[in-house]
This record gives sequence, C-alpha cells and structure tokens, in this order.
Amino acid sequence: MRTETYSFHQPEPKNSAAEPAGLRTPDDVLNEETMTIGAKRALLAFWASDIHAVPDNPALRQLDNGAIVEVSDILRALHLLDESGR
Repeated sequence: MRTETYSFHQPEPKNSAAEPAGLRTPDDVLNEETMTIGAKRALLAFWASDIHAVPDNPALRQLDNGAIVEVSDILRALHLLDESGR
C-alpha cells in the first residue's frame, strides 16, 4: 500500500461522528474497537464510493482527512469484515 499523500482536491468538512478521528486506512477501521460492525461496513462503503474517487485515477480514493487509499484495500477490508464478523 502506498504511504505518500497527495492533495487532488480540497476535502470538505464532514460530520466528525461519521468518520472518527485517526482512521486513515481500512485496517484502522477493522481494528477500531469502539465501532459496531455496521458502522465499520458503512464507513468502508462510503470510502469506496465514487464521491472519494481521485480524478483521473479511479483505483484511488481520497478520504475526507486527506489520506489516499487504494480502493482494492477498502474492498479487501469489507471482505474481511464480512468473513470474520469483527
């Protein structure tokens, strides 16, 4: 997974309750103990949505906190969440 950060667009402020602070990767979401499975699934699906697509690079998503993640990592996390029920 890439660790460089680029700013393709200016993130708009969002409700911080919808995206807890400190969550910068799909693995962070999987390991977050205070979130329900439903909340984890909803957040990962939101991250995977086209609203977060990086212009001219559909394999990447830019999160509201500015982090760049690969959509394949988000989908992998959703799959792991469904398998393990964590």
